[in-house]
Amino acid sequence: PRAHTGGCSGDGTVLITPQSHVPPPQALLELTELLASHNNYARYRRTWAGCAGFRLPVLGVHLKDLVALQLALPDWLDPARTRLNGAKMKQLFSILEELAMVTSLRPPVQANPDLLSLLTVRSRGQGGGELGTRG
Repeated sequence: PRAHTGGCSGDGTVLITPQSHVPPPQALLELTELLASHNNYARYRRTWAGCAGFRLPVLGVHLKDLVALQLALPDWLDPARTRLNGAKMKQLFSILEELAMVTSLRPPVQANPDLLSLLTVRSRGQGGGELGTRG
């Protein structure tokens, strides 16, 4: 199977070109299993932990972890609020550090200028459509 990319933008029509890098059906099944919600995304978490370099996180899973951690563990270990829950803080830091690290890594691909042009939304004053502005 082949996919096609292209479409219309404010600058005109972008060529519709065949793309031969469509994942095979087996890869799509593996991705579906990876992102299945049963077992609380355990397979995704194991795979994420085993990867290095550029990764695209599934933000919903990581945000779910942050919310669960916030609700499950107290911030303080005592009612007088004199002892901070260090274990909770370490887990919070670990999740947030992983997500922040993603922003500093460069993807191993080059941007497609035609696709970027297609996805860019311009204001009326910049000669684009009427969709609004992008700062």
